[in-house]
Amino acid sequence: GSLGSEVDHGGREMFHGHADPVVHELNRLENLLREKERELGHAYSEIKGLKVTEALKDKAIAELSKELKKQDERLSILEKQLEQKNLDVKRICNERKEALSAQFAAEASLRRIHSAQRDEEVVPFDAIIGPLESDIKKYKHEIAVLQDDKKALERHLKLNEAAFVEAGDILRSALERALIVEDVQNQNIELKKQMEIYHEENMLLEKSNRQKVLEIEKLTHTVGELEESILASRDVANAVHFYQNQATRLNVSEIDVSVQKFGSIPF
Repeated sequence: GSLGSEVDHGGREMFHGHADPVVHELNRLENLLREKERELGHAYSEIKGLKVTEALKDKAIAELSKELKKQDERLSILEKQLEQKNLDVKRICNERKEALSAQFAAEASLRRIHSAQRDEEVVPFDAIIGPLESDIKKYKHEIAVLQDDKKALERHLKLNEAAFVEAGDILRSALERALIVEDVQNQNIELKKQMEIYHEENMLLEKSNRQKVLEIEKLTHTVGELEESILASRDVANAVHFYQNQATRLNVSEIDVSVQKFGSIPF
């Protein structure tokens, strides 16, 4: 009857009125959870990429450290060679001074001999001057060799200076790369912290989602009980309506019998 229809309509309105906000909230939480999972996936991907980059940087640093070690060894060898060359230069300078002193002494002796020879013609000039000229030529040759050695040492010193400059450039480049690696490591630490925050938010969302699911299950159970109660109420209302109709029909039958018997309706 109409009472049953109204009860059914009211039950449906009650069911939808309670269910829609909860379902909407659950959908919102699920969407938020999926969004956080996507962000977490992006963070994992970035961290994976950074780990690869960090591994490459570590490899580059290892190779650079190896190269720097080689350069240090090379510089150490060059320093020893430079120290030895400096000693050689000092020795050559001293020898040159000694050679020049010997040359000056020989020339002085030669002048004295010339002077003595002008005074006295006792000893032949060639017998005295010959050995001295030979010594002078020998000393001049040694001086020329020493000068060539000095020029070679100067060229070697210039090469050493260029090697020192190159080593300094390599060292500066290594320091710059080390700073870049440190920056990447700091970014990696920051991303790990962000990932931990996302993970905690994800856990909170999952907990809230489970609570909402439990609430929905409770509400669904309550709605089911309400629907059963509504159906029972509708059956009772139908029964009452049926008995009211039966009572009405019985009253009408009694009135008809009275009219037929007495010709009027008793009051």
